[in-house]
Amino acid sequence: MKRWRELDLRKSETRPEEGRLFVMRVEPKSGGPFARVEHRVGTLKKADPQSDKLWFAEGTGSVLDPAKLKERNKLYWIEVEPFDA
Repeated sequence: MKRWRELDLRKSETRPEEGRLFVMRVEPKSGGPFARVEHRVGTLKKADPQSDKLWFAEGTGSVLDPAKLKERNKLYWIEVEPFDA
């Protein structure tokens, strides 16, 4: 059974492989009145082949910086199997 794992971009063992489909769980560190847990589906990819920087590309076409998200949120991930439409 798969479990949620904390996302750590510094090590390849603590993040999904580049290009693999996964769900990212975004939990706010502060519990303000508008804080809510979000789930986002996408893949990790490099925007610049000469850089090691990984970006989170959502299925909707938007791209997020997980390093910036991690400043105010706890990030977890779980790999999912791709499906055909």
